[in-house]
Amino acid sequence: SIVVALCAMSVNAQETIAVDAADNYTDGQVLKSENCTVTLGNDGGTWTAKPHNVGNFTAYVSGSNSPKDADGAGYKAENKNVPTAGTYYVVQASKNGTVVLGMVLNANKSFYIAGPDGSSIPSSDFVIKDKDGNEVTLSTDNKASEKVYGTVEFKVAANQPYTVFCAGSKLGFYGVEFTPSGESAIANISADKANENAPVYNLNGQKVSKDYKGVVVKNGKKYVQK
Repeated sequence: SIVVALCAMSVNAQETIAVDAADNYTDGQVLKSENCTVTLGNDGGTWTAKPHNVGNFTAYVSGSNSPKDADGAGYKAENKNVPTAGTYYVVQASKNGTVVLGMVLNANKSFYIAGPDGSSIPSSDFVIKDKDGNEVTLSTDNKASEKVYGTVEFKVAANQPYTVFCAGSKLGFYGVEFTPSGESAIANISADKANENAPVYNLNGQKVSKDYKGVVVKNGKKYVQK
């Protein structure tokens, strides 16, 4: 018999934007998925893609120059002077969600994610991991003691730009995995006797009998059938 509803939720598929070592990249190029974009900086040089594996990514790209503001100065958190030239990446999504950005961060270079107002997101609001999935702790000035081939995970608000870069160096970029936010709720729900004769399907969309055991869909809801 059908005893409990598993969940009612909006299903949010992960979207991936990935660098391809066989492609050419240029200033201001926009890489996109359905709900997320990444815009390369205004480097004025050559964006070079190199094959290298981290997680699901197989290559990364970086520019030729370190990030600078319009006056040629490096970023200062107190000045909120987000880079407008050099190697940086602007991430923007059309929905609230979570970004996992693949990156190559050089040792002893300050790492920043500048929010929509130009201020630096505190390190407590993002998580850096190396290629083996180990969390990387930054110093008080946002520096890693060793070179990191890995990822940084952070939340984004819909339709807001987030600029990712490291001061005095050329941050490598593999791509992003973006997952839109969603709400889920789990509730114990008895089967409606009036709909007992409704067809039952497995998760592959195949109609199954009442003897089938496992997760099924009936009347548009997921249940465990025992």
